[in-house]
Amino acid sequence: MNSIRIATILVALVATACSAGAGSPSAVASSPPSAAASSTVAPTASPVDAFQGTWTTGVVTCEQEAAVIHAGGFTDTQMLVDRPCTQPGAYRLRFSGTQLGIFEQSGNGPWELGATASYALPDDHTIVTTDSYDGSQGTLSYTLVGNVLTFTSTNASAGSELGSMIAGLRIFLSAPFTKDPS
Repeated sequence: MNSIRIATILVALVATACSAGAGSPSAVASSPPSAAASSTVAPTASPVDAFQGTWTTGVVTCEQEAAVIHAGGFTDTQMLVDRPCTQPGAYRLRFSGTQLGIFEQSGNGPWELGATASYALPDDHTIVTTDSYDGSQGTLSYTLVGNVLTFTSTNASAGSELGSMIAGLRIFLSAPFTKDPS
């Protein structure tokens, strides 16, 4: 199974329920407002809008991947279940609507699409994905500051495939993603 497909399955392991929240703000006036008293509430962009576009890591070394995988509690032998790192590479995420494409580049080779998923942002630090291939769901914690998207943790259920867990760490936690200029 393609390591990027496996990573998407990892990302799609645990569903986070979206909480029902209050609707958008609205103004209710009991009498016509005066010109001095009137104000306009600017609409807030949805979090999904902030993710739209393509996000790419810089070069990710084999050492960076190994450090993240080891920090996740895995050994060198377990790391080989996913795929051995033989040269630096990079990762790319493409968000369009509520769809996510996960790409990988090895060395200076071409970008390869490895997996697709739908996604939702139930709050300002969690992304929930659903794998397009098998419907599995999962979560990642993230921070988004300006044009830099950093994943800070992944959740995997106890029954997750070892390769899926390692691929998720490798792809999402090895380096921050920077939004590509449009």
